Amino acid sequence: MNNVISTVSVYPNPTSDYLNISFTETVEVESAISIMDANGKAVTLTTTSNINGSNVQFDIRQLVKGIYFLNILNNDGSLTSAKFIKR
Repeated sequence: MNNVISTVSVYPNPTSDYLNISFTETVEVESAISIMDANGKAVTLTTTSNINGSNVQFDIRQLVKGIYFLNILNNDGSLTSAKFIKR
C-alpha cells in the first residue's frame, strides 16, 4: 500500500448533496481532510481519517451554495487538493 495520496477526483461536480472522492489507486493512510470555502475558511474538518480504499463519500448538504476546495493533508506532510461546486 502507498502511504501518500497522489491524485484525487471529486464527483459529481457540481453537486448538491453528496460528494464522492475517488483516488487513482487503493490507498491506506491517515489524513486530515478539510473542506475550505472560496475565502479559505475551513467549513468542515475531519482531523484524522483512515482512508482505506479508492472511494470516500462526504455529506455536504449543510454547505451553502458556492465554490469549495477539498484538501487532504497526507501523513508525510504533502497536500492533495480538488475544487468542487456546491449548488
